[in-house]
Amino acid sequence: MKRFETINVNNLIVNPENDRHGALETEENAINWLLQNKTEKMRALAKDIAITGQLFETPLVKDEKKEKFIVYDGNRRITCLKILLGLCDSYDLYDKEYYVKIRNDYNCNEKLPKEIICEVNTSQAEIDEIIRRRHAPTSSGEIKLNWEPYEKEIFLIRTGKSDKINFAKEIQDLLQNKELLSNQDKIPLSNFNRLFSSEKYRNLAGVSIKNNKIEFTAKEDVSLNALSYIARLMITGEISLKDILNDELKMQVFSLLQEKDILPKLSDRLKKPIQAQKEISPRPDKEIKKVLGQLTRDTLLNKSLIQPQRNQYCTAKIYNLFIELQYDLLIKKHINAISISFRVLIELLTQAYANKHNITFGENEKLSNKIGRVFDSIQSPKKDVENVKFIKNLSQKNTYFSIGTLNGFVHSPYNLPIAQDLINFADNFESYITLIIEDLNQDNN
Repeated sequence: MKRFETINVNNLIVNPENDRHGALETEENAINWLLQNKTEKMRALAKDIAITGQLFETPLVKDEKKEKFIVYDGNRRITCLKILLGLCDSYDLYDKEYYVKIRNDYNCNEKLPKEIICEVNTSQAEIDEIIRRRHAPTSSGEIKLNWEPYEKEIFLIRTGKSDKINFAKEIQDLLQNKELLSNQDKIPLSNFNRLFSSEKYRNLAGVSIKNNKIEFTAKEDVSLNALSYIARLMITGEISLKDILNDELKMQVFSLLQEKDILPKLSDRLKKPIQAQKEISPRPDKEIKKVLGQLTRDTLLNKSLIQPQRNQYCTAKIYNLFIELQYDLLIKKHINAISISFRVLIELLTQAYANKHNITFGENEKLSNKIGRVFDSIQSPKKDVENVKFIKNLSQKNTYFSIGTLNGFVHSPYNLPIAQDLINFADNFESYITLIIEDLNQDNN
């Protein structure tokens, strides 16, 4: 019969008949055997207990007469605890000076518990069976399943207790320094590390770890776009722990990313890996480009944007879509409606400008190409380098901020729109929308 009971440490007896050494008659002899034959391990264990103030494992003890309990499992820990509390000072102990120094250095008499929870069992047969299974199993079903080295490392990295690189933290810093995440964006580090737990998965995103450093195995911009996309999905909870619990689920995630053209392609792979370089320090958030738009407003379009005026080119539908996106549709409530309306607004504005300026589109011409042609035709000093770059990249499949991604928000059964990403699109399209509306409004003057 077993129970759990809080016991005064002074009432615990280090087992003189511990199977480590056999019968030694007294507790003092048993303690000295451990101190002499397990010197370095006992020293390390005592220091760990002194530093942490905890045992972390529950001793297995047997109830004896006069409120004393014999320790059957956990003798090394109880030995260290009793010595550090000064409960063995009457013994002639081996290496006693070391433990006295530890006791004084870490103020053990004040810090360490005088009572601990123990598993108490009154049946010797049960105690023997428990110890056998823990320390001398005879079948595979009884053997404790120890972690493989890589499994241990995953745990240590996830909990930040490893001396090796924390992949997720390094990627987060890298994306923030490259202005692909804001300083307020925090990746769920444990989930990110779990998803990228091996080189197989890291290489799918175009990165690797070598000599405790991150390297790019694909073009840097392509890889960073992929990593930032995945980071956003984790930040918003669209990829959570349930999606990455095993290899099969992880591969499903990467397959979907591949279908969306998020991951690097074969043509993006580098012949020779290049080590990732972080900037000395992140730039302040106020300097972050618009591409990093944050959820700082409740509607998609800025309230300050110039509104379209009804005329022969600017239809009622264009006007209503604009007003709905500027005032009526709320990011937190109407995310799917917003993504569809925004995609339609961009196309209608592009067509309206083309109609006014006699620009003819091909029957199956892509929207990204139409936008590019319209933008090129606009003569305005308000067009800057960032506008040109954004519009040019809309047709690129391996760029996150593309018409392909915007189309995915509307048509894909898997690509759920992300609020921050839609705001990013709106912020980047802001100049294009404003230039067109200003031009269309001139028809009323």
